[in-house]
Amino acid sequence: MKHRIFVLCVLVVGFAATARAQVQALPQAQAPGTFTIKCNPNLVTYKFSTTQTVSAYECTTDATINGVAFKGLSFSQTNQNVTGVTKDWGVIVGTLTSGDMVFFDYQAEAQSTSATTFTGAMTYKIVGGTGSANGITGSGTCKAGGAQGKGDQQVCTGTYAVR
Repeated sequence: MKHRIFVLCVLVVGFAATARAQVQALPQAQAPGTFTIKCNPNLVTYKFSTTQTVSAYECTTDATINGVAFKGLSFSQTNQNVTGVTKDWGVIVGTLTSGDMVFFDYQAEAQSTSATTFTGAMTYKIVGGTGSANGITGSGTCKAGGAQGKGDQQVCTGTYAVR
């Protein structure tokens, strides 16, 4: 009987330790946020057909990851203009003030609202990071507007989690 009680106690302690380890291993809850992205008009662009270009440009944001601000965002994209609608897709490398990086991929669509202005929308996915952002995941959407050749401002919402 004493042997059975001892075995039962060992099993209970083993199950409790396993359950505790599993709870601690769960990823952090998704952190929601709203932020802005401002892009300057200094594009480096190469037009390789009448409807397609590749571009690179810099942006700033007021977004933070676990309280750490971004120094900047570097966009690289390919776009295609079809009947007044521009479709963009590419990658973003965000550098945090700590020096760590966050990597995104995105798709966007913009349309001229006049000869000098445009509106658009973007969806993004966070695909990884370095240092304190290692294991980061997330996604969100942005609404954009601006003036041709004068940059744009995007209002974004999304969530992220760091494992």
